[in-house]
Amino acid sequence: MSNLLFPNESALIVQPILIKKIGRTNASVLCQINYWLQNKKCTGVIYEGKKWIYATAEELAKQLQYGVSTIRRSLRFLKKYGLVRLEKLA
Repeated sequence: MSNLLFPNESALIVQPILIKKIGRTNASVLCQINYWLQNKKCTGVIYEGKKWIYATAEELAKQLQYGVSTIRRSLRFLKKYGLVRLEKLA
């Protein structure tokens, strides 16, 4: 059997308690957004003292291997519960 771990790929780490509280998909999306915000190599902008990233639902879907509609549902959930802010910056 070939090795399923690829050294050149980043691993998405999701805490089991987070999966239990908000579900696997929502937890995966939230952790990916958090990774982008914390990663110094990730491009983003500082606006009103906070770091913002630009990512479309299509980009998240491709990276996380979910459908675009699944990602959009997850983003609505995360926004509803105040876990992310989704805005178009001026």
